[in-house]
Amino acid sequence: MNQGGDMSTAPRELRKSRQAGPYKDSIALDKIIDKTCPIQMQEARDEKAAEASTYLRTLGITAVDVVRHDFHNESRELSNMNAKKWFNEEGSMELLAICGERCNSEGFKKTICELAATILRTELEKFISSKKIYQPTTTITPETLTTFSLHTLSETMITHAPLLSHLFRRLVTNDGSETPKTNQSGQREKEEEEWLESGDEEARLSTEDSVEGKAAWMLRQQAGRWVTAFSTLCYDKIRSANLQQQVVGYYLVSAKHT
Repeated sequence: MNQGGDMSTAPRELRKSRQAGPYKDSIALDKIIDKTCPIQMQEARDEKAAEASTYLRTLGITAVDVVRHDFHNESRELSNMNAKKWFNEEGSMELLAICGERCNSEGFKKTICELAATILRTELEKFISSKKIYQPTTTITPETLTTFSLHTLSETMITHAPLLSHLFRRLVTNDGSETPKTNQSGQREKEEEEWLESGDEEARLSTEDSVEGKAAWMLRQQAGRWVTAFSTLCYDKIRSANLQQQVVGYYLVSAKHT
């Protein structure tokens, strides 16, 4: 009770408390995580990346600036050498994968195509100059005709021009896959039934053998398409790169006179 009989309660003095604000733990995440747990390790890496990104933006520095610096820096320090090694072996591919997923601009696509064209043109010139598919018109022999096969030619191309071979396989065949694919399983089964019901020699084999034979036949057809396309490109560049053209032409002429 206050003096004078006032029954009202005097306001209580407010206690001093800690300043209200967002909670922030001063302990770094990588100090408390289980380093055997991939998920927690990735979370710690993401936190560091976020902090580094924020700091670099305050300096007006981009990821491209960092990569360019690491490549142009001639220091022999281990950290700089490791950075270059990482970019050559993993970083460049990871960055391209990210750009491929996130970048839809025409400028990006054009740049990628121009880079690829330079790389592929160099490989094509090197492959043609190796004379792996040269066949002079005056020295074709029975051995050349009997030993020639699209399979052997495809192996030569894959060994000595792997990038171009991969490109032609992806463009001409079923995305460069090793086994034939169809969009729907029902369509595949229908094709297998038609194959089994055909009058070909393979149709007289067992069901399992016939299906395997058809798969092998389709692979040969795919190989024939991409090898022919690749050979045509080589022949168009230099007429002496003509092994397939010579063999096919010889048999065509022979068939005409039989």
